[in-house]
Amino acid sequence: DLKAQPFYDDNRNLAGIIETFKDSTQFQTMQEKFDKYKQTFNDKLEERTEDLQRANNNLQIELSELQFIEEALRESEKRFRNIAVSMVVWIWEIDETGIYTYCSERVQDTLGYSPQDIVGKKMVDFMQPKEARKITQIFLEVADENNPIKDVENWNIHKNGEQICLLTNGVPILDQYGALKGYRGVHKDITEQKIAEK
Repeated sequence: DLKAQPFYDDNRNLAGIIETFKDSTQFQTMQEKFDKYKQTFNDKLEERTEDLQRANNNLQIELSELQFIEEALRESEKRFRNIAVSMVVWIWEIDETGIYTYCSERVQDTLGYSPQDIVGKKMVDFMQPKEARKITQIFLEVADENNPIKDVENWNIHKNGEQICLLTNGVPILDQYGALKGYRGVHKDITEQKIAEK
């Protein structure tokens, strides 16, 4: 590229012409590189956008599945609670130390306590010391082998001070590695049966 530009002296008389040459080859090369980089960038941006869109779609599907599962769990829990209320037995869960972590409403009819009174306490907290020692030993032996609790009779103290005999059954709750997390089971009031036997 050739460019010519006149220049003048102090009296504004033409003094000469300045000619400049510009090599456009380098500029064209740079422009081509820039255009190629821009195209590559746009291609990658488009590809990344598609990836993000696919990821977003997958997340939406997973979220829908999770919401479905949560709803199913809520329904399952609701059914379980309805069954627990209607049953004549007291449904419970304990952790590996014997502390109640769940207690159905039926405990009110059995021992006179509310579920809130029971949760956080140990089974043996509602027994006479001698009975508590006996049941603790049985629990330790059963839990040591992750065995179920089968037809264990135990005498508990009602809120009004009366002695109530419970027949206890339960199954171990294990984590994914097979370690004991606690037990889930039922207490059945057999006091009248025991009195009749005597």
